[in-house]
Amino acid sequence: MDRYRVELTLGEGGLATVYRVRHEVLGTVHALKVLHVHGDRIRERLLAEGRAQAQLAHPHIASVTDVLDVGGAPALLMEFVDGGTLADVVADAPLPLEATLRLFRGVVTGVVAAHEAGIVHRDLKPDNILLALPDDDAWHDAAPDWSRVTPKVTDFGLAKVLDPVAGSPGQHTEAGVAMGTPAFMAPEQIRDARTVDHRADIFSLGAVLHALLTGRSPFAGADRFAVLQNVATGTRPPVESLRTDLPKALVQLLDRCLHVDPTMRFATATTLLDALDQLQPARMLESPPTGPHETPSHPARAPLSADRLPPPSP
Repeated sequence: MDRYRVELTLGEGGLATVYRVRHEVLGTVHALKVLHVHGDRIRERLLAEGRAQAQLAHPHIASVTDVLDVGGAPALLMEFVDGGTLADVVADAPLPLEATLRLFRGVVTGVVAAHEAGIVHRDLKPDNILLALPDDDAWHDAAPDWSRVTPKVTDFGLAKVLDPVAGSPGQHTEAGVAMGTPAFMAPEQIRDARTVDHRADIFSLGAVLHALLTGRSPFAGADRFAVLQNVATGTRPPVESLRTDLPKALVQLLDRCLHVDPTMRFATATTLLDALDQLQPARMLESPPTGPHETPSHPARAPLSADRLPPPSP
């Protein structure tokens, strides 16, 4: 750790703190995720996160380059991504449809790479998607050109490695433990984490797309348990009631991602990506007819995510 100088605290969660650090000799900037909760199980989860993310060399996945010891605590040295998260974008007014689909396609592309490596993320949500901005002044001097922003999936702390031959769940899932963020996790992830496969990520991708399109997660509730109940039963308002200018083909794609039954979703992230690419841009950007005084509806937003479920005790 002597080689790196801490410049800024980027964020702090229940398990770890993330800092911006600079290499003292090379001058390179990185993100450093330092675990501040003790316990062998939590430590192994962080190391598993590093191993999973390190093997995924892909432009839409934030890279992990090293594991360091910081005062006896394990830490991941990661790519520093300077544009905030997708949650910051969702918190503002919804983007134009073309920009939304472009960003979402990048996210799906990263998930395809993870699935091809046999890794299920299990915690896809706007907060876990970083945005890399162009490295020039023009970006800051003009209206944002979203075609130049690169989304990067990060935080593989709940990732599960599937059997590379059979595609079956690995042996690192705790029985009966629901892990993830309630408003973005799949119904089967709530029922039994051992049964989760890549289709759970398809569901979470649908929830991310819903948030991008409407500024809110698809599942709301008075508390965490109400959210979980709505996820488990698929109880949510139709997306058309939240935003009236969405093309029918896009609504159908979203509904398929968010189907309660995993067998009714897209079979793989690749087939979802293919479906996105088959949507003709010219037609996609046409809004349904509206009356002379009707405007797209954007009602008050629900919180993007309910409290994250606590991890199992170490």
